[in-house]
Amino acid sequence: VVSADPDAVRDALEAAPGVSSLLVVGEGVHLVVDDASHRIVEIRERLAAAAITVAEVAVTEPTFEDVFVASVRASERGRA
Repeated sequence: VVSADPDAVRDALEAAPGVSSLLVVGEGVHLVVDDASHRIVEIRERLAAAAITVAEVAVTEPTFEDVFVASVRASERGRA
């Protein structure tokens, strides 16, 4: 998600259903979600409801790092 206000994007989406992690990078917010094709509509609606202007919302394939971090977090939750 690219926006002139990435902190507002983070605040609006950090507790959104299906969002497992997010990271602010410059004007972008990198989200990891459970089902991008389903969640993209909800993400756009949540941002619109919060009156956050968005330049772009794009779906990308997870990187190796995304998969690794998700695996580590799942393992940590299993130990908790």
